[in-house]
Amino acid sequence: MIRAMLRRLIFFLLIVVLAACGPGRLPDTVAITIASDGERQTIDLPPGQTVRDALRTASVTLGELDRVRPPETALLQMNQTITVTRVVQQTDFVTQTLPFETQIVRDATIPEGQTRLQAGRNGTLQITYRLTYEDGVLIERNELSRDVIEPPTPEVMLVGIQGAFGTVPVSGTIVYLSNQNAFIMRELSGNKRPLTTDGDLDGRVLSLSRGGRWLLYTRAVSTTFNSLWIMDTTLAKPEPKALNLTGILWADFSPDGLSIAWSRGDPAPGLPGWKALNDLSIAPIINGRLGTRREIVKASSSQQYAWWGTMYAWSPDSKLIAYANTEAIGVISPTARLTKTQVLHTFAAYDTRSTWAWTPVPSWSADSRFVIATAHAAPPSGELPEDSPAFEVITLGLTPTLKVPLAVNTGMWAVPAALPANGPPGQSPFSGGIVFGVADTPYASEASRYRLDLMDRDGSNRTKLFPAAEAVGLDGLPEFAASPDGRNLLIIYQGDLYALNLSTNLARRLTADGTISRPRWAR
Repeated sequence: MIRAMLRRLIFFLLIVVLAACGPGRLPDTVAITIASDGERQTIDLPPGQTVRDALRTASVTLGELDRVRPPETALLQMNQTITVTRVVQQTDFVTQTLPFETQIVRDATIPEGQTRLQAGRNGTLQITYRLTYEDGVLIERNELSRDVIEPPTPEVMLVGIQGAFGTVPVSGTIVYLSNQNAFIMRELSGNKRPLTTDGDLDGRVLSLSRGGRWLLYTRAVSTTFNSLWIMDTTLAKPEPKALNLTGILWADFSPDGLSIAWSRGDPAPGLPGWKALNDLSIAPIINGRLGTRREIVKASSSQQYAWWGTMYAWSPDSKLIAYANTEAIGVISPTARLTKTQVLHTFAAYDTRSTWAWTPVPSWSADSRFVIATAHAAPPSGELPEDSPAFEVITLGLTPTLKVPLAVNTGMWAVPAALPANGPPGQSPFSGGIVFGVADTPYASEASRYRLDLMDRDGSNRTKLFPAAEAVGLDGLPEFAASPDGRNLLIIYQGDLYALNLSTNLARRLTADGTISRPRWAR
């Protein structure tokens, strides 16, 4: 009995000894090495703790960008090394010089064979980088932005062409753009002088007030894509004045010269560079100063391709504003106590399959009773409505509402405009007639060349105007402006200004710049 009890005791003690020496026994502490900030330290921690516990015990604090290996939630293991990598990001600014360009401008105010040099000035570009360091070593350099701090001013070589061709009398005031500057002509076509010299007009707005005294225009701005300015063209040294309006997609004086209206957009990444608000505001203007502003159409994006924007046009009597977007043409009553909008015509929005959208340019009959515009027409041969290549010039009546096609298959850039109806009846045989463009290839009109035609307000008596049949057509969207008496047209042809006498159908070249656009003609 005693011997049996002794054997059981010995067996029990053997089991205890073997259990104490077996592989499943947890150690009392775990030895850990932490490598951080160029140093290594070893600490002992109880088993079952995490990397985060080890860092806390060693008083190692992690920054927002720091990395740790193994992860903070990992359980500690014997003789494990925890590595902390310090990550720091900094912003670096690098300034670069933007060299100015040299432009050659033909100037009719300088005798032929002579030149004048207007000095240029370099600009400044600031590039912003994000620098990433790991344990003090630069491992990544990413460019964040490029900002033009000061744009360069081009060096301009003025080459004299005075005497190269004759001058013609000019009634009223003519303004146009050349090399992103505004120029003015009065009395004689040779009396040309610059109104601006900074070379930053974007051409989106160029409008003359009644009488030609005030010029409304937009200047390119990197942050808002442009800003609206005004100047008195009668001053010997015109002084530009900012109207504190930015992101302007359309603006124009009312024909009576008492107000301006405008529509805005916000800058947007990618093409076209803006997102239209499709709004409309109006304000009185006196001596170059804006009065109280009033929003008459609130921002909206209900139509297709609304991001492109809406085009507007004042009626000659300054009582209504026509609008045209990608799928409708109508009128707005801006002076009513409650603004009224009347849709006159709808059509299928044209699918350009690109980063631009097609929108008609509305205009008015001389008596303010009809809106004239190009409209997207029905498919000629079974295409989807949005793919139709057909466009037509139409007139739209206000009371009663009616639509009358005036010219079919004109192309998308027909931009019809009625000639002024000024003076006694019969003073001009063309009074109220409509000038419009006609594409050489109507069903491929986006890239077609165009020719100008003239027709009566009902579409009859259609005649060809410009250029001559044997000459190459206008490149793309026709740009023209009628004289205040409706007897002459200013036409941009191959980058220069031509005056066309509608009675004789004779055209005279007025400039030799090669860079002219946006002609405007006021009384």
